[in-house]
Amino acid sequence: QKAGIKIRIITGDNPLTAKAIGKNVGLKVNKVATGDQIDKLNDTELKKLIYETEIFARTNPQHKYRIVDILKRNNEVVAVTGDGVNDAPALKHADVGIAMGIKGTEATKEVADIVLKDDNFTTIVHTIKEGRRIYKNILSFIKYMLAANFSDITIVGIITIAGYPLPLLPLQILWINIATDALPALALGQSPAGKNIMTEKPHPKKENFFKKFYGFLLVAVSLQIIVNLILYWYGLKEDASTNILTSDISIPSHARTMIFTEIVLFELFFAFVCKEKEKNSFKSYFSNKALIQAVIISLVIQLATIYLPFMQKIFKTVPLNFTEWLMILAAASTAFLVHKITNSFKKIFAR
Repeated sequence: QKAGIKIRIITGDNPLTAKAIGKNVGLKVNKVATGDQIDKLNDTELKKLIYETEIFARTNPQHKYRIVDILKRNNEVVAVTGDGVNDAPALKHADVGIAMGIKGTEATKEVADIVLKDDNFTTIVHTIKEGRRIYKNILSFIKYMLAANFSDITIVGIITIAGYPLPLLPLQILWINIATDALPALALGQSPAGKNIMTEKPHPKKENFFKKFYGFLLVAVSLQIIVNLILYWYGLKEDASTNILTSDISIPSHARTMIFTEIVLFELFFAFVCKEKEKNSFKSYFSNKALIQAVIISLVIQLATIYLPFMQKIFKTVPLNFTEWLMILAAASTAFLVHKITNSFKKIFAR
């Protein structure tokens, strides 16, 4: 009930028995209807009754099927539990049919989408919680990967179209995607469920997940473009002062090393703020141990590309000085501002 899921008991038992059991399990019983009452109603009247009634007693398989059909036609996501042959038509017609594994008949198990091995309703609750956790983590993964890749493409595109030397080499882009993106992205899938996950409303059946975070992506990409353009101009000046020809991609460059490193650090920081609808706090950042480990490993790998001589030759990087590191850290830390900026824009446009 707290999870926004409406529970209805549809049984062939006596109304008094059904009502007593409903109250005993914590269902708020305002109204009880019988199969005879259902037979006298048209679909419009029955639809109204379904939303006003918690228990339907003395029903037959046709009544169960009809109730499920009306709810589905009203764009509700319907799950039906059952154990007998009489429940099979309703289970098969429901969006999710759940059969009892111990007391359930073979006919019921065959048409069901899920079979409960322990016949325990609490198992359904735990499954919903885990499903919500997985869904949130999938959204976090998608947000992270889209923002990271759009940023890389946009930065390279803008600078190249403007006629300036490549800001990133193909091998550097490949390294970002494989060595530093992959580990944090996979770790996001292991994020634990939030404390309030079972008090949130269910997601709409035809939800467009991209609409949920297009503003978030736009802010993240925009921030990356701005800070990387600043770093690029600074790096070009550093290259010029040390007589490095940036247009020659075979020569290690300050400009490319700075953008290369900033993108990696931004994405490592950004992984912590990509949790779906989670409040960003110092405590929440450290709730996923797998993500912390992934970020540390990715950071060590990135430092190796900058300071190990043989890696410098491969990735055409140069050692960064203290000032350059301060600029890169400041630019990468804008990742923690993405949520706040996005929420500020939402408030402005909501007025």
